[in-house]
Amino acid sequence: MEHRATGGIAKAMAELGRQTAQHLTQRASAYLCYWSAFTNIYAVLAAQQGARPHFGLRENGTLRTRRVGALKMAEVDPPSESELLDKACAGLDATLKHKLITHASARFFVQRTPVWQGKTIAVDKARQRLNGVLDMRCTFDARYPVWRPIDAALYARYVRAAEMGAADEQARDVLVRQILDVLHTVAHNLLYSNKPTGDENAPLVIDHALALLSDLVEGWLAQT
Repeated sequence: MEHRATGGIAKAMAELGRQTAQHLTQRASAYLCYWSAFTNIYAVLAAQQGARPHFGLRENGTLRTRRVGALKMAEVDPPSESELLDKACAGLDATLKHKLITHASARFFVQRTPVWQGKTIAVDKARQRLNGVLDMRCTFDARYPVWRPIDAALYARYVRAAEMGAADEQARDVLVRQILDVLHTVAHNLLYSNKPTGDENAPLVIDHALALLSDLVEGWLAQT
């Protein structure tokens, strides 16, 4: 019953995403609708995989508390976003994972060079090559960007193996987790960046992220 109820939330947000995506000027809004749907999905998947809040404990094992105005409440640590995405990745169907990796828009992010203040950042100060997307909440110096990469060598190895009919489960899980990080960061960039239609929020970035995210959400919903 809980699975069906939360699936209903995801379905409602996906339907809103579909309707919004029909308007070319509303692609970012459509993306956030689908991201809301996926947030519901990954919360469900993470719970099924055992992600739970837990009490904050002192070294001696006693409960930590905090003051909230005149009240005293137990400290509770919810699962982090990273933990939720880890658990959700583990709960995704293998076929859906494969489709996500081999999607043309995944290749776009593998080959993409991020943009900051109108200029591409091909490498950082450590001469590391960038791809994926920048995290615009944390990037303020082109020498030290913070980005969400997709391992290009691992991606190429996976695609080659898949073309030969071989399955590389370890590579598959790593790549899907990286793609989820990219999609997560695109959502945060839209919500927190002051560049609504430029740099990492450029229409081409949003279109490819939307193609990946909508296929992921619709694929999961089709299985429920």
